[in-house]
Amino acid sequence: MVAELLGWCGAGLSCVISLPQVVRTMRAKQLDGISSATYWLVLANAAAWTAWSLLTGEYAAGIPALVNGPVAIVILHRLLASRHTARRNKFDTEVRASPHARFTDTRRQSPSRQIEAATPHLTGRVVGRL
Repeated sequence: MVAELLGWCGAGLSCVISLPQVVRTMRAKQLDGISSATYWLVLANAAAWTAWSLLTGEYAAGIPALVNGPVAIVILHRLLASRHTARRNKFDTEVRASPHARFTDTRRQSPSRQIEAATPHLTGRVVGRL
């Protein structure tokens, strides 16, 4: 009886162990310092404990996996989305900082500017001399 009670107390504590991290992850815009490898391991661990508890009937060991597995999926999703956005922002910043940045987006320029942008070697000075 005492061993079973301890098992269920441990299961309850294991259920809430990842909740502070998932709350922080959902609120934060930048997720620096959170390891995706850790949450891949948490997900694999949750899958293993779920399978083991179903095969053995020891459900107190499997209940935390039903919480920690989805928590790991949410955190991994946010990490991947955050890193994709960071990579995209870095690319946009590099393009804007490029010496040829004025030639990258010609949609809002006049037709003469578009021609100039398409032929950077023929600037207005050179064309004026022809």
